[in-house]
Amino acid sequence: MKRNDHQGELRIYLRRIRIKDKTCDGSLYAEDGTRICDTAEATPYMLEPGEYTLASKSRLIQKGNGVYALRTPTIYVGTYLVPGVVKCSAQAYDRLYQRIKKARQRGRKVVLVVEND
Repeated sequence: MKRNDHQGELRIYLRRIRIKDKTCDGSLYAEDGTRICDTAEATPYMLEPGEYTLASKSRLIQKGNGVYALRTPTIYVGTYLVPGVVKCSAQAYDRLYQRIKKARQRGRKVVLVVEND
């Protein structure tokens, strides 16, 4: 992970570590490299690597468990259980949401940086 000084931005890094036909697993990291939580995505609907600004009404990151029924680009957060499934999703989402909310209150833009390992 590269750390660049992006004034006025909170950058959250999604590092994908296991990409299979139907599921994709990874982790979210803070700008300083601190691991925030694990992620699960449906491979056919995952975002391309790049940078995405998270709008206040963004539904990109959500709470949920298994990705097998997803039909949209959605990133479930939580603790890895098995490929495509996370547990303790509500707790992870609530912690992440508080971090994002505080950044926005401080006038910072929130950017998700998606990286494939």
